[in-house]
Amino acid sequence: MRAWLDVITEETGGVIRTGLDAEGRAAGLHRLPDYQLMRMLTEDAASETDRAAKDGRKVADNSEFLAVLAPFFVQPGDLRVTPFACAVGRDLARLFAGAGASEEIVRRGQDLARQKSIIYIDVAEGAFRLGQNYQLRAVFICHTARPRRALSLFDSSSDLRIFAVAGAIGTLATARASWFVGDKSGRSDDLFYEFLRHRHQESGLQFDSIVTEIEDMVWLTLAYAAVAKPDRREILPMATINMQGRRPNRAARRRQRAFSLFRVERLRAPADNFGRSVQTNNQGGWQLGRRIKIRGHFKMQRYGAERRLRKLIFVASHCRGPHDGAPLHSIKRLD
Repeated sequence: MRAWLDVITEETGGVIRTGLDAEGRAAGLHRLPDYQLMRMLTEDAASETDRAAKDGRKVADNSEFLAVLAPFFVQPGDLRVTPFACAVGRDLARLFAGAGASEEIVRRGQDLARQKSIIYIDVAEGAFRLGQNYQLRAVFICHTARPRRALSLFDSSSDLRIFAVAGAIGTLATARASWFVGDKSGRSDDLFYEFLRHRHQESGLQFDSIVTEIEDMVWLTLAYAAVAKPDRREILPMATINMQGRRPNRAARRRQRAFSLFRVERLRAPADNFGRSVQTNNQGGWQLGRRIKIRGHFKMQRYGAERRLRKLIFVASHCRGPHDGAPLHSIKRLD
């Protein structure tokens, strides 16, 4: 199984090689494997981003994104903190879709994000849909300096930035958007803007609703990654990386497509599916005067000796309050 990072590496290597051939720049570069070409590209982008930050200049969005990918193309021994990569399959995505995350889950997910230099979440093809025809394929969470004008002294999450990669189902996902955690606004390229336009036509939802959907999935994934049992984890089969040699022949490339170039940990759903199929009966505690609907959400449940351990469970959508109570409706202004 290959991750999105494998696919984009192969695609980008082909684009670079075609450009070199068109310019007549033989010099052996066009014979290098895709991984090595991508490594050179991301290293240059990271250097340019660092220089721009020191000079107070704005860096191009494409260079900024490539700089985020750079740690995944560096030898593990050259990094102080190893990047963390995990894969969300259809089983997990189906359980996480449309569910909220409690404050404890968000906090635990952000804690893990701050422990790592960069986190990559790979989402299986067609697993997490954003509308009828689009899907989320990859998410990167990193530490980065936030513009001073947007920095809040009360915003503890202002150092985390999310890059999301989406695309039409059945095609290579390359549409990108980015935002700081805690800020519902952000930047997107033309492809992502086109997706937003289609999504708005389908359901009337705006950019901030997409941010909420993706962030819920991110924190749920990272919270689960922190507590998942060993039998629910599996490292994707890895291919041997050729750092200096020539580009492999066609047969070798075909064989490698069954493997990943990166160390990605696939997370599998627990046998009980977090208890998502169980309807929760809310009894006891304080009483509501009205009947309200509670959105399905995940939370960290205490268990074990002295209830010191935590596990991720799902609380199904349900109604709370007296059965004969008046339902509480939201009020909308009609233009």
